[in-house]
Amino acid sequence: MKLEKTFRRNIFTALFIATVALANDVNAALVDLGGGMIYDSDQDITWLQDSNYTLHHGLGGRNGQMTWAQADTWARTFTFNGNSGWRLPHGPTANTSGALTVNATGGELYNLYYQLGNTQTSGWKNKGPFSMIWPGSFWTDLSAGWTTSHHWIFDGSLSSNYLIGPDSNLELVWLVRDGKAVAPSLSLTVSFSGSGKGNVTSSPAGISTRVAATAKFPAGSAVVLTAAAAAPQTVLQSVKLPGGRATKVPMQAISSFAGWSGDGSSCPPTQNTCTVTMDKAKTVTVTFNRKVVPFKPNLPERIDPDKLR
Repeated sequence: MKLEKTFRRNIFTALFIATVALANDVNAALVDLGGGMIYDSDQDITWLQDSNYTLHHGLGGRNGQMTWAQADTWARTFTFNGNSGWRLPHGPTANTSGALTVNATGGELYNLYYQLGNTQTSGWKNKGPFSMIWPGSFWTDLSAGWTTSHHWIFDGSLSSNYLIGPDSNLELVWLVRDGKAVAPSLSLTVSFSGSGKGNVTSSPAGISTRVAATAKFPAGSAVVLTAAAAAPQTVLQSVKLPGGRATKVPMQAISSFAGWSGDGSSCPPTQNTCTVTMDKAKTVTVTFNRKVVPFKPNLPERIDPDKLR
């Protein structure tokens, strides 16, 4: 009985570790490039993060659906964040002839569907990093083989996974491109306020300035800004003497960091570092204050009476 419990516990542990490992593999394979693009390192392709881009941008018919010819033409002319070369996903790689409903396997949508941990009958239950996956059929680029007027359609909600549809059908369109797309860059501007002076640097490198400046960073990246107050400076300040006469005397101007504002307003005001996530173009304002104080007098060194003996 004890051995049986131990065996069951070991089996459960192994299954748990395997499940976690699988989840981590999926997460590792799908990289958010920012700007609405997901890179799939397993298949070396880049997906649009929004599977129904057509609907959200007023393209196609009801629910953003298109005929195969409309979808293919749109894909060939589509440019997104400076990236061209988009196309319809590759179709199945096995059982590519037969009835209109077949248990075809392979292809980019098929691989992504199961890579995300979905089952043959679950539908797009697990969506991973994608913002939306419409519960319907998506066009692929593969013709049926026995006719030029039908193409393969992937539908994760059906146990068959694939259908062969007439090109005149209205189906969903999810675009993909070969390789890793170039992540878009977004502008980060640093501006200054307050009477003090200081310097701001960034990690990754790009900003190192004492005046307003702008640099570009990849969309989705985290940029750490670090503020440093300027060293004390000597300034001349007018002082009124007895009798009403004025003169200028040297004083010490001390700058100090006083906080973040603008798109950095959520950063702690007492902390001289600020992390900014580049999900859009941003402007961060850093404030340095200044106070002017007299120089401390150079008093003679205190004499120790014991040294006089």
